Amino acid sequence: VTEIEFDDRWIASATAAERQALEDRESHFRAFIDLMAEAHWAADADGNLIESGERWLRQMGNPNKPCAYWKGALHEDDRSRVDAAWRHSIASGDPYHERYRLRLPSGAYRWFRARAAPLRGADGRILKWYGTLEDVHEAEVARQELQSAQQRYALAARATGDIIWEWEVADDVICRMADPALLASLGLAADDDRGSWMARIHPADLDRVRSGVRAIARGN
Repeated sequence: VTEIEFDDRWIASATAAERQALEDRESHFRAFIDLMAEAHWAADADGNLIESGERWLRQMGNPNKPCAYWKGALHEDDRSRVDAAWRHSIASGDPYHERYRLRLPSGAYRWFRARAAPLRGADGRILKWYGTLEDVHEAEVARQELQSAQQRYALAARATGDIIWEWEVADDVICRMADPALLASLGLAADDDRGSWMARIHPADLDRVRSGVRAIARGN
């Protein structure tokens, strides 16, 4: 993000029509932003929230002190991680990108994704931070459920001594879930291509297996 400055002398000397045109453009820009799915916010160079978009304020019940409300609404299990990441960005100037839970006025928590980038002056100093806050609750819950299912399958595979595999046809990669020691004893890696797997099949079984693989590839 780069700095945009308006010369105070120009504003003072501008005609009423020019000032009105500038105000109209600003109103148009703010209306456009308010239509976006993400809520917008700004912070000073030290990371203190100084401006909150109307969408975020409405979603949070229009708190009188948005900064204090945000800190209090942040889920306690996310606070240390979020605070550390924000302090790192403030100190380094690196873009900010975190996911965390916020408590809504109803008392329920929802997952949000926050992103921010610094506004720098001509000398490279950080003047402000501009960011967005996006509701990603459904996507995050689905991701966690998928991760939990994968962990359960992996535990089941280790407990039974089975190898659960998945073939990513587009990339021709075989992904396996099993006890690492079992994979190692069979000379298998957690993921490799189909060719390395086919090379281990007994010659007497190879034609039958190839036929079955072709049928799978056709969707049968």
